[in-house]
Amino acid sequence: MDTQQTFDFQGVVPALCSPVIKYAGGKGWLTRILALRLHAHLVKVGGIYVEPFAGSLALGFSVGWTDSAYGDTNPDVANLYRALAADASVVADAVDVMREISGEDIYYVVRESVWPRNRDKLTPAEWASRTIWLNKNCFNGLMRYSRDGRFNVPWGKREAIVLPSRDHLERVGRILIKATIWQADFASLLSDVVVGRDPMKIAVYLDPPYGAKLKDVSNRGAKDRGGPSDSVFTGYAGSFGWEDQIRLAECARGLAGSGALVIASNSWTDEICDLYRDKFVLFQVGVRHNVGATGARRGRRAEMLAVSEAHASVVESIPAKITRRK
Repeated sequence: MDTQQTFDFQGVVPALCSPVIKYAGGKGWLTRILALRLHAHLVKVGGIYVEPFAGSLALGFSVGWTDSAYGDTNPDVANLYRALAADASVVADAVDVMREISGEDIYYVVRESVWPRNRDKLTPAEWASRTIWLNKNCFNGLMRYSRDGRFNVPWGKREAIVLPSRDHLERVGRILIKATIWQADFASLLSDVVVGRDPMKIAVYLDPPYGAKLKDVSNRGAKDRGGPSDSVFTGYAGSFGWEDQIRLAECARGLAGSGALVIASNSWTDEICDLYRDKFVLFQVGVRHNVGATGARRGRRAEMLAVSEAHASVVESIPAKITRRK
């Protein structure tokens, strides 16, 4: 049995809730490791939980902390969570309408309806319901966009899909009801959250597009990564280059140095680990990846989990298959 699933958790049990969309790099594995302990930490300090890279919000929904701030540069994602926070029952009504349609032809009609030039014809709830429907119907649950912001993932050839239930959507709405949701760069969200707050009452989880682009990865550490560099999944939407990785790490170090709990996940490469050596304790975690067009892009990989030094015990005390990097 995987020891990551056999913790003797202590503390308050959060209102667990699964994501409503699939997202490349989703952190279902991390919820098994961290959700209850992170929730207990927030109960203890009475603080705010922050995720500047929302994606599927797998960890955020599992933690279930209502005093929260979420952000994403993806307008589909930002609208989805804003609409659920505003009135999840209205989104559920719109999802019920989408349950009645299926097939390849209608897929491309719905896909075009959420393109930037057409979004103003939809209510936020209609837009959100179509984002969910497309995510469930598209190829492999990918969120991929053209340079002009058009969702361009092809039909996934599924005739039968399962959309989130009304109860599920309303539970998500209750978690998000007090949340602040940005469509913005991570730096804008973090700077706004930090102002006027006690850093000891801030818990931040950073899950950026991973820094495993082949041009950024040397041959060092290929064994740690679990395979050759050409098998590392890099198919994330949008552009988040090496300069952004550096900028994010600098921001993370500043928050960690102030006393905030900061947790960052990323590729297990020397280049990425070097960015988080100061102010952080680094852990290696084996993770199975299920997103990718070929078998070479899927499988078990090593990922980095960086935890601010002052709060490393949040992870170190977990009896799981986690290796501390020396």
